[in-house]
Amino acid sequence: MATTAATILLNDGTKIPKLAYGTGTKWFKGRTGSASELSSELVESILVALRAGFTHIDTAEAYGTEPEVGRALELYFAESGKTRADVYITTKVSPPPTNVHESLTNSLARLGPSASGYVDLYLIHQPFWDTTTLPLAQVWQSLESLVLDTKQTRSIGVSNFRIAEFDAIKGIPGLRVAPAVNQIEYHAYSQSRTLSTYLSTADAAISGVTIAAYGPLQPLQKFADVGSVKTTVERIAAVNGLSASQVLLAWGWAKGTVQVTTSSNEQRLKEAVAALNVTLTQEEVDEISASGGNVTFRKFGAGRSYDD
Repeated sequence: MATTAATILLNDGTKIPKLAYGTGTKWFKGRTGSASELSSELVESILVALRAGFTHIDTAEAYGTEPEVGRALELYFAESGKTRADVYITTKVSPPPTNVHESLTNSLARLGPSASGYVDLYLIHQPFWDTTTLPLAQVWQSLESLVLDTKQTRSIGVSNFRIAEFDAIKGIPGLRVAPAVNQIEYHAYSQSRTLSTYLSTADAAISGVTIAAYGPLQPLQKFADVGSVKTTVERIAAVNGLSASQVLLAWGWAKGTVQVTTSSNEQRLKEAVAALNVTLTQEEVDEISASGGNVTFRKFGAGRSYDD
């Protein structure tokens, strides 16, 4: 997996910006979101992120925020002279993914003309549906056609998938396109070491799957008062003249992951972009890993493990 200061080379040969602005969680509207009910606050926050240097926007059918993404991109392209090729768009299909062609076509309609008829990465949002009536192989083959036939997405992947689901994908006869990304909750208290090792060493059928980390700053937020990660990160930040958030983002990149974060605060967004230039020592990376590695705390899907 090759990386630059701003991108990661995926296993399908495309590049993904390793810092993404997330439009879920804080901004979640649900699947009722429509272009006629735009959140002006979210549109402005996406614009602020783009102006600050974010080049990757993460959304989903389930969030209801695709129309805001489309509107923000329309405004950004008009004011900056940038084009669709300058921005990476990730969106996701909700389970059960009964008709991914229709779902992605609808997502593209909500994103509007700014998407230029395609997304860069299309993910299955959750693996939790009855696969006896809707087999994973059937769904995955439909996703493959979005890349190879309709070309409505450049890459395909999954979110919240565990080892068992990857084993199922690996066993699909005639697999044509491997998952490029697995987006999971990943931070110093949720390192999913077994899954991470599996994804990096799996056989050729699905080798080199990149983790995209949502909730990367949870050790400073929901879990600030548990364990020792916050203390460790703040000490490293003070020594290097950085913010604690920048240190955690840099740790995530050192672990080879895409970092999906969000804020409505312009200064924090600028700090996140500036963190792309931060390189921690291997000792600092190992220290942060060790400080959170003996316990597991998850904000989303508490009690579930990706390592199963």
